[in-house]
Amino acid sequence: MEIDDYSDVIGLIYEASMQPGLWPEVLKQLSVITPSASATLYGHERIGRTATFYHSYGDDPDFTAQYIARWAASNPIIEAMAALEPGDVAPLTAILDYDSFAQTPFFQEWGRPQGFCDVINVMLERTPTRVASLSLIRADRHGMADDAAIRRLRLLAPHVLRAVRVGYVLDHATVEKQRLTLAIDRLADAVLLLDPMGRVIHANDAARDLLDRGLPLARVMRPRTKGSDTTVDGTGQAGSSNPDDVALIEMQDGVRHVCHVLPLANPLMNSGSAVGGPSIMAVIRQRPETELATTTLKTLFALTARERDVLFGLVEVGGLPATAAALGISLGTARSHLKSLFLKTGTHRQADLIALVAEVTSPFSTLSRGANSA
Repeated sequence: MEIDDYSDVIGLIYEASMQPGLWPEVLKQLSVITPSASATLYGHERIGRTATFYHSYGDDPDFTAQYIARWAASNPIIEAMAALEPGDVAPLTAILDYDSFAQTPFFQEWGRPQGFCDVINVMLERTPTRVASLSLIRADRHGMADDAAIRRLRLLAPHVLRAVRVGYVLDHATVEKQRLTLAIDRLADAVLLLDPMGRVIHANDAARDLLDRGLPLARVMRPRTKGSDTTVDGTGQAGSSNPDDVALIEMQDGVRHVCHVLPLANPLMNSGSAVGGPSIMAVIRQRPETELATTTLKTLFALTARERDVLFGLVEVGGLPATAAALGISLGTARSHLKSLFLKTGTHRQADLIALVAEVTSPFSTLSRGANSA
């Protein structure tokens, strides 16, 4: 293939950054330009010594599965590649002693049976924990990598590197967005993301529960900043500019909650511009899951069921006499359980016990629809 023909391949490489399904065709074209039996986009975790074939062309599925299961941990090429920088192109003879490599079990039992003789690697990523490469494996019929093959691949390597990085950024952003959404959905507190007009653009599970119970908010009570009153149904401009505005909100059913409001800067806005205004993240504090917290302490400090009940009562009912009455036990028995609680938890006052419950109260919802057993 002549140099003039590379423009189509380069265009295909960048299309693959946006449409990953095109990578096998890119690898096919590269294996023609640089004659190879197979081509792969390959990743290797250096700590766990595990391999991932992201995309491949021309490889034997059985040998690929065998490599992942058996040979990834002992492939001598991986550590030899550590001297390469992203964008470098190197055949085996440039990174290790070929005669010694040819005697390794990896080559004798995996490479040799497939008729392989050489591999040209394009380093795509190198970190202390991971390497990734474009690897073109040459068979005996292709011979060892020559200067012409390496030169052709060096012309295309920068484009592959850029395309992989673009694709990684796009994929990474999608994954991170999904992870962030799952994390927000797990929170026990209600989290609402609002656009500049106060319309809800995302609500986690706890917030959706509030929506079911009566949002939009009737109004914001006692805002710190004059003019920052807003509802979350688009009836007011989300105008708070404080780094963390705290307000008392009132639901339509009359229930009030503390709401923390955080303006989110628009990265597309010009510096100093107020066009569009900031988006808003509103965090509405929910009642701590006291029962769950006291159950956790029961496990941590080997509390008896009755000691756990007394602890729960102190937090929910308030005061030892009221707790004893609620549990139907004598005040003396309640004092005995309280003494045992102090001893087991290393606390000395009822206030310390209540603070301990607050410390172990999980911020995550046990009823979240986004949660899973993993």
